[in-house]
Amino acid sequence: MKNKSLPGIAFSLIAAALFCLSTPYAVAITDLGQKPRFVSNTILVKLTPQARANLRVTGEDVNPAATGHPSLDAICREHEVKSFRSIMTAGSHRDPAAAINAWSKLALPGLR
Repeated sequence: MKNKSLPGIAFSLIAAALFCLSTPYAVAITDLGQKPRFVSNTILVKLTPQARANLRVTGEDVNPAATGHPSLDAICREHEVKSFRSIMTAGSHRDPAAAINAWSKLALPGLR
């Protein structure tokens, strides 16, 4: 019985030692002394191709009160969305079929 448990004990000791050695490095990597920064009044939303096709876009912006989708209009009014725009800028280099174009940025009231 001792011979069968010896490999298990050795494995447990090695695993415990590796865990103890890796813990300080994980703390050092995640604790950079800086608080994470983010814009608290901005959210990203991903629209389906059908929803994007029906958006009423003026330049690069969408009017949050008149997006072309009644349910989206109601959500924008309820949350007082201030701006609604694609995360990609318009231009000849832009591929309208690219997946990145499905993402839009909505700005809500509040401090940036």
